[in-house]
Amino acid sequence: MNSTNAESSNQEVVAEIDRFSEIEIQKVFDALLSTQNLRVQIGTFFGSASLTTLGIAFSVQKSGLVIIAALFFWISILMDFITRGTLLSYYYRALVLQKKFSPDKSESFLEGWTRFLAGYV
Repeated sequence: MNSTNAESSNQEVVAEIDRFSEIEIQKVFDALLSTQNLRVQIGTFFGSASLTTLGIAFSVQKSGLVIIAALFFWISILMDFITRGTLLSYYYRALVLQKKFSPDKSESFLEGWTRFLAGYV
C-alpha cells in the first residue's frame, strides 16, 4: 500500500511540474510581447521629443535646443539597448522551454530566432 501512495504522490508532482512549465511558458511570452511593446513606445516617445525639440531649435535658432534634441536621441538609444538585453534573455528562455516541450521543431514558435540570436551570444 505504501508503494501505491508513493506512486500517486509522484504522479501529482509530475502534474505540478507540467502545470508550472505551462504557466512559465505563458508568462515568458507575455513578458516578451509586453517588453517589445514597451520598446516601441519608448522609441516613439523619445523620437517624437527629439524631432519636436529639433524643430523648435531651428525655428528659434537656439543651439542649446539642438543639444537637448541630441540628448533625447541618445537616451532613446540607451533605453533601446537596455530593453534589447532584456528581450534577449526572454527569447533565450522561451527557446529553451520550446525545445524541451515541443516534439517537432516545425511546431516551435521561435525556431527562426535561433539564427538571429546566434549573433548576440
